[in-house]
Amino acid sequence: MVTLIGRGQVHVFERAAHLDGALVRFGDEMLQVDAMARANPSWLVGFQGPHAVSVPDNDVARLDGLIESLSEETSRLLDSRSVDVQRHLLCTLLLWVERWHDSTRQEQRDGDDGALHLYRRFVELLERDYAQRHEASRYADQLAVPQAALSRALAEVTGRRTKQLITDRRMLEAARLLRFTDLTVGEVASRAGFSDQLYFSRAFRRYHGDSPTEYRDHVRGR
Repeated sequence: MVTLIGRGQVHVFERAAHLDGALVRFGDEMLQVDAMARANPSWLVGFQGPHAVSVPDNDVARLDGLIESLSEETSRLLDSRSVDVQRHLLCTLLLWVERWHDSTRQEQRDGDDGALHLYRRFVELLERDYAQRHEASRYADQLAVPQAALSRALAEVTGRRTKQLITDRRMLEAARLLRFTDLTVGEVASRAGFSDQLYFSRAFRRYHGDSPTEYRDHVRGR
């Protein structure tokens, strides 16, 4: 069994005997490599509550081996390839979970299928267009649903409405670029969809609590 617990969700682990398992913690930036890439299972961690997925018996050994490889890689001294290898292993893990999740849902349909399906379609559009399209109405039009209906469906699945999810994605991209690249603040702003660097810096500080430069220094241990 794999349980996905999204950022900020409240959860409790109860003590039990004779259980084996692993805890894999990661930030959203580890899922983002190329906005156009299919290998982007970020929708899986967007649910309001913990989401449990059963692992098929014949895949348990593969899953254990993948988690062991991820553990060994994160224990190594960092080099120029460390982040790419960790990201590759993590995305492989989550894409397997996505496969198991979809297989289970095909066998037993849940009542929230409509909202979940709309959310997944929205995430695909958002990954493609977040830097160019910032209006909730544009996404609703592309999905051919009323703006209010889209917002309700997204809130049902994630607890956040359309505009909040768009902002989250733009700020995630900005944080990812500041952490993993040497682009200037102006270049980061442009890639995250901000035409005004000063406005971007103010918005970034409101969202993350630090200016872009302060954030970069902090996450790089300066």
